[in-house]
Amino acid sequence: TGELETSNRAIAREAEERARAQQEVMRLNEQLEVRVHERTLQLETANAELELAMEEAKEANQAKSAFLSAMSHELRTPLNAILGFAQILTSDSLPSTLPQKKEFAGHILKSGRHLLTLINEILDLAKVEAGAMALSLEPVALGEVLSECRTMIEPIATGRGIRILFPEDCKAVVSADRTRLKQVLLNLLSNAVKYTTKGKLLLGCR
Repeated sequence: TGELETSNRAIAREAEERARAQQEVMRLNEQLEVRVHERTLQLETANAELELAMEEAKEANQAKSAFLSAMSHELRTPLNAILGFAQILTSDSLPSTLPQKKEFAGHILKSGRHLLTLINEILDLAKVEAGAMALSLEPVALGEVLSECRTMIEPIATGRGIRILFPEDCKAVVSADRTRLKQVLLNLLSNAVKYTTKGKLLLGCR
């Protein structure tokens, strides 16, 4: 009987030790699951942040590419005007008087200033990467802008045998960003000249 009781107590101790061991294993497993879950959340957060950063970088590059592509087109118009008036100034027949020379030099100066404004915007990469350009709205005399556009676009049109008719005595005043408005009109006019083979173009204003 004594040996049986001793054996039973030994068995009971072993059972208790196994139970404690199982509980410890369960506790360690729970801790491991918690750590795995936390690490998984950290990785998911890091991946989400990485994807967002990559998407932002992609959008910035697309905005930059679109901006530079558009600007490369817009730079040609004032540059062609400068070259056109410069060629006229080097001609033996025209201009023949000092006022004419001053007028053509003034056209070159205006085109050069517009070209410089566009180049400065290209160099301002912070605005480009933001994907938007700031607007400076002010009252703009439309007739003055049309006159400046006319001096830049006419040499190009004349070289292609195209005549452009502008509205006479335009008194309209609009609320706009002067540089942007000029860019829009020059794009409109340069495309009209580019895709017209002969004849004339009529620009209306109302």
